[in-house]
Amino acid sequence: SCNNSLAECAATFATFATDDGGYARTGANVSAPVSFTIIVQHENHPPSFSAQRVTLLELAAPGLVVRTDGISDISRGAADEEFQDVTFFVTLLNETVDLF
Repeated sequence: SCNNSLAECAATFATFATDDGGYARTGANVSAPVSFTIIVQHENHPPSFSAQRVTLLELAAPGLVVRTDGISDISRGAADEEFQDVTFFVTLLNETVDLF
């Protein structure tokens, strides 16, 4: 197992094959060993954030409303994933409320 979430982890194995022909006629039934390495790369971690209640007192005009004060502690994932873009999607959960 690998405890370092930011790096690749590797494990090296050795294997060989045998057959059931035995050693007849000065033969051999075991192959030479072959080694191989499995490299496991880190996983993509999900983004995270904190959300607070946001109150809109008045909509000045119809259209796009941009608020920057309701979401904080935005993380793109692990430290090596800071290059990734984070996009927020908003869904109205209570469709019985007439907001507009």
